[in-house]
Amino acid sequence: MNGSQIEIRPIIQDELPLVEKYLDFDWGNPAKHGDRLVRQQSGTAIYLVAWIRNTPVGHVLVDWNGTDDEPIRSDLTGCPNLEDAFVAPEYRSKGIGSRLLDTAEIFARQKGVSRIGLGVASDNSQARKLYERKGYRDSGLNEYTSRGRYIDRDGQEQSWEETCNYLIKHLG
Repeated sequence: MNGSQIEIRPIIQDELPLVEKYLDFDWGNPAKHGDRLVRQQSGTAIYLVAWIRNTPVGHVLVDWNGTDDEPIRSDLTGCPNLEDAFVAPEYRSKGIGSRLLDTAEIFARQKGVSRIGLGVASDNSQARKLYERKGYRDSGLNEYTSRGRYIDRDGQEQSWEETCNYLIKHLG
């Protein structure tokens, strides 16, 4: 696969059904993609989707308001947060994750942002290597626990939790 086959752009309303169909890897959280589209439409975020032909293969959310995780949020005001950078398993290690990050950074620079950050699970060494290769560095803040809740396919509330490190990239 060459890089010209990959297109990365903000999601539009008509694409939501395809994204929900092909990028449903999140423990049955069916509302996630629609919620992100609404956030994009409100101007608080941009939801970038990677496409190969007409198939969505990855995504990342840029939250202009920063992370909700404390104490990171209080310590890093004015630092947009990259959330849920994801590439479908069969498309990993093909440059798509790098292209998602590059595109998010372009949008951040256009918005006049000087730095951007992201949390990475402490046990996700493959993702951390990618982020470090792309210029993200440890924020110097301690490990923290990220938690969330969602409604699964069966209508049941579920929760998740992971220990993370926060990385920052200065955009120059």
